[in-house]
Amino acid sequence: MHFLCSSCGFISCFRSPQIFILGVDIEESADELENMNPLIDRIVTLLVYAFIMFLAETATKGRSLGKLITGTKVVKTDGSKLTMLELLKRNFIRAVPFDQLSFIGSKGWHDNFSDTAVVRIRSFEKEKSLENELELIGVKENL
Repeated sequence: MHFLCSSCGFISCFRSPQIFILGVDIEESADELENMNPLIDRIVTLLVYAFIMFLAETATKGRSLGKLITGTKVVKTDGSKLTMLELLKRNFIRAVPFDQLSFIGSKGWHDNFSDTAVVRIRSFEKEKSLENELELIGVKENL
């Protein structure tokens, strides 16, 4: 679901400026894409997509368009703050062929490689709050 939502956002963000800002006609743009080498097209598209996803997740601290819609976010598996390096790794590993099929296991390759996980925000925040409360048990309050 995240991939589908984010892909739709990517297409509209990437192609719309080319059409409106550069004044490229939709038919001209379609002709250019038809004549492009498929391998180069795939590589360029993956790199641009990974970069846009990296920027989106960096700016929103682990959320993309798809994650905003589904109420999820990316977190480090050890609970520490996300760094730009982890987000960079996470998004550029998507260029590996068949990354989408890696979800047949427990989680995707891009999450395994970057030590991240996608969590539901409400559940995650609730669990985090309970964990903090448990740590406070037995701590003497200073009065």
